[in-house]
Amino acid sequence: MIKLASQYKKPFILFSLAIFATFYASSVLWNNLEAKAEERFNRYVLMTEQRIEERMETYLAMLRSTAGMFSISEKITAEEFKLYTDQLQLDKIYPGIQGIGYSEKIPAEKVSDFEKIMRKNSDAEFRVWPGMARDIYHSIVFLEPSDERNKAAIGYDMFTEPKRRAAMEKARDTGSPAATEKVILVQEIDKDIQSGFLIYLPIYKSLSETVFERRENLQGFVYSPFRMGDLLTQILGKEMPKLNYSIYNGHLRNYENLMFRFNQNNSKEMDNFPRFHAVRSIDVAGQTWTIEFTSNLSSNLYPDIFYIILLLLVGLIISSLIWGLTLQEIKSREKTAESERLFRHVFDFQFQFMTILSPTGEVREINKLQLEICNISKEDIVGKLFWETPFWSEMPEMKKKWPQRLKEADHLNKPVLSRDEFQVANGSKRITDAATIAVKNEKGDVRFFIVQATDITDRLKAEAETVKARNYLEAAINTSLDAVIIINEKSQILEWNPQAENIFGWKREEALGQSMSEMIIPPAYRDAHHMGMTHFLKSGENNILGKRIELSAINRKGEVFPVELTVNAQTKILLTHSWLFYAI
Repeated sequence: MIKLASQYKKPFILFSLAIFATFYASSVLWNNLEAKAEERFNRYVLMTEQRIEERMETYLAMLRSTAGMFSISEKITAEEFKLYTDQLQLDKIYPGIQGIGYSEKIPAEKVSDFEKIMRKNSDAEFRVWPGMARDIYHSIVFLEPSDERNKAAIGYDMFTEPKRRAAMEKARDTGSPAATEKVILVQEIDKDIQSGFLIYLPIYKSLSETVFERRENLQGFVYSPFRMGDLLTQILGKEMPKLNYSIYNGHLRNYENLMFRFNQNNSKEMDNFPRFHAVRSIDVAGQTWTIEFTSNLSSNLYPDIFYIILLLLVGLIISSLIWGLTLQEIKSREKTAESERLFRHVFDFQFQFMTILSPTGEVREINKLQLEICNISKEDIVGKLFWETPFWSEMPEMKKKWPQRLKEADHLNKPVLSRDEFQVANGSKRITDAATIAVKNEKGDVRFFIVQATDITDRLKAEAETVKARNYLEAAINTSLDAVIIINEKSQILEWNPQAENIFGWKREEALGQSMSEMIIPPAYRDAHHMGMTHFLKSGENNILGKRIELSAINRKGEVFPVELTVNAQTKILLTHSWLFYAI
């Protein structure tokens, strides 16, 4: 159980770190996405606020222009006013406005005469209303466009209603545009009743600089009524579904002051707990509007949960892979360690010899295998000159070769290679490949020599058999009905059979050593070949080995034609660490 816990300790730590990294990365991603969403929300808020302010400034400019017309004319008729407003093209240039009108100040004693003149000149049913007695009357004289809603307001004395009167008095005394608080327009004649407001701009009979002069010289007002729903629909249209917003008259955000609300949420929870929230105030002709913005579910203001889930899934997959790969690595190391122990055990009983010699050639250490093969004890060897040991008892020439070999190793400072025979216990001789190395100290003096020898007797026999087998293989390749090409890691051609000569037009002696990509791969596919080869050599990953595939090839004449081939790769060669690729 302790061994099992130790085995899983590292994988568990790595898995935990990977899980932590996954959730941390997800948290960072969520925060980034949320920050971008909040940035978009604030951008939408600013855009909405600016659109409303810019449109209201446009309406005020129109009122000033209309007031200018009244200032330069002694008397404006209904036909002239209609002609003027038609030229303004209210529906096209000033959408959202309910109309533009003129209200005239009338002393009480002149109301009757005024009504007669209006009935005679423009409206046979004209009357000033409501009919309560008062000193000064303010009657709507003109209001265009002359639709059913606006006709309902003709003759109305707006000064009789407190909110309208407050705005009219403010405009009169300041000489500037003044908006009313939230009102219900007299134009609301059907079931679609909307909150509204009006903006007044005073007209004076002569230049008036003081409040007293303005009150005395007041001729009337140019004004515009607005229905909030129609106004906001025209200002923002369908381009702003990304926000919920509520507009309040004044600073208090309550139902009494609510002028308009746009809300796309279907959830009460979203109404009560929106993700983003902002409150802005704007000035509309001296009246403060408070606009409350909230995000809604139909917008793109909420971080895309898909990416978070995707990141979590990928992180969990990677964490699981780390767990599995770490366990596999541990098991692989255990197997490797066991293999090394087995290898060393087997090595001790193979013809792999190691001998340590003194600077003068005496045997200091020798491995057990050599002693067992020659059936001698270590005491019979250690302390003797290497060339006088039983290995060379019947080979007097070795007494000259070994002293010379040690001198050569000392002089060259690199391994001296040799192929020698030695005698074993049964009197037979075997062949070894030996390497003699001089190990020196810092002064360059020899401390000892290491002689390593490998018994190659069996290998030489095997090589002879291999040569014979290769001859058979070459015969098979040369007589194959298919083209057979063998290349190395550098794409250099190592084998090129007669059928390859026939198909591609290059002789074997011309092809050997050349780059296969330059010989048979069309130029358009050479980069892909090099990239695929590089990727395979680095990662071992491929998707073509062992499969029959159809590709394009090019012959000596430059002709491109389709070929079917199967590519196989030989396992890495132990000594060269290289790959061989076979294409048939």
